[in-house]
Amino acid sequence: MDQIVLNKDVPTLMTPSGSEMIVQNSMTTDDDQLMVSKTGTIGNAWMKVGPGDAVKFDEPMYLMQSSWQSFTFPVIDKA
Repeated sequence: MDQIVLNKDVPTLMTPSGSEMIVQNSMTTDDDQLMVSKTGTIGNAWMKVGPGDAVKFDEPMYLMQSSWQSFTFPVIDKA
């Protein structure tokens, strides 16, 4: 397991190193969302991943959070 640090309101492109990547939202309150997008454009729609949930993807995706100045998320790479 690895980790990524996301800075507040900064879309970050994540590219799976294997066939897929799983990122867990380890924040604890309902208003702490991990957001996922294919385009990374702040004004467009983002999928929200609630606290305790995870997102699995097999192609490059943008991740962003808007709750903390920076926050570290656990990452699982699967071959």
